[in-house]
Amino acid sequence: SKRTDLVFEYAGVLMSREAGQFNHHTLVGLEFELTDVLDLDLSLVWDRMEQPRATSTGAIPEKDDFYLMLTFGLDI
Repeated sequence: SKRTDLVFEYAGVLMSREAGQFNHHTLVGLEFELTDVLDLDLSLVWDRMEQPRATSTGAIPEKDDFYLMLTFGLDI
């Protein structure tokens, strides 16, 4: 509809093996225009690192991170 948008973003970054080799960033969201000045966005984000590096403590981070974002905006 005129008041709802579907958003899809993808970025892939090829890096050195020491930096994680390949990173992915994906966002899928819905943007709703509730009123003339109030917007609501609901987004799911997936970040993935193919080969995460160990931290200084030796812990190895998870390969996948997921985020659910709820955002309100004002168009003034």
